[in-house]
Amino acid sequence: MKKSMLTMVALMSLGLLTAFGQESKSQTVKPVGFYGSVINEYIFTKNSSPVRSHYSIGTELGLRFQDKVFFGIYYTQSIVPVDLWKETPNNALDMKQVHYGLSGSYVQDFGGLFYGKVGLRAAYADIKQDYTITKENGTVVNKAESRTNSIALSPDLIVGAHLNRWLDIEVGGTYRYNVRNQEKWGISTEDFNGWGGTLSLKAKF
Repeated sequence: MKKSMLTMVALMSLGLLTAFGQESKSQTVKPVGFYGSVINEYIFTKNSSPVRSHYSIGTELGLRFQDKVFFGIYYTQSIVPVDLWKETPNNALDMKQVHYGLSGSYVQDFGGLFYGKVGLRAAYADIKQDYTITKENGTVVNKAESRTNSIALSPDLIVGAHLNRWLDIEVGGTYRYNVRNQEKWGISTEDFNGWGGTLSLKAKF
C-alpha cells in the first residue's frame, strides 16, 4: 500500500515538474517580439571596380516570432559618398548609394549568451551621381545628375550575443549582389558587388 502511494506521489510530482518546466519555457519564449537595430556595413569591391570599398550605416525594424523567425524592413546609406569613386570622370561631386529593403532570417539559439542567424536581405538600390561639367578655362557650365537603380540581394551569416535583457550585439559576413546590371556614365550597378562585414546593435522592446 505504502509502495503504491509513494509511486503515485512520485508520478504526480514528476507531472507537476514537467508542467512547471513547460510553463516557464513558454514564458521565456515570446510569441512575437519587436526589434530595432543600427546596422554598420562595409563592402569590399573588386580591384577592377571604379568604386571603392565602402561603408554604409542604417537601421532595421522588425518582428521575431517564437524567437526563431525574423521579418523586417531596413534602410542603409553610404556614409562618405564622395569617396566612393576611385576615379572621378567629369569631376564627380558626389555619389550616394541608398538601399530600401526587406529582410528575413532564421535564428538558432546556442544556449547561454550566443545565437546564430542565417538570413537574406532584398533591397531597391538607388545610386545617385552628381557632376559639374567644366569648360577648358575651368569655369562651370552646368551641373548634371545621373541615377542608376537595381535590386540588390544580400545573404547574411551572423553570430549574436545577449549583452543584457534589452540589447544584443551581432557581427557577421554578407555578400552584395545586384541582380539587374545597369550602366550609365561610367558606373555599373555590378561595380558595387562584393563580400562584406556587418556589425549591428539590436534593441528588444
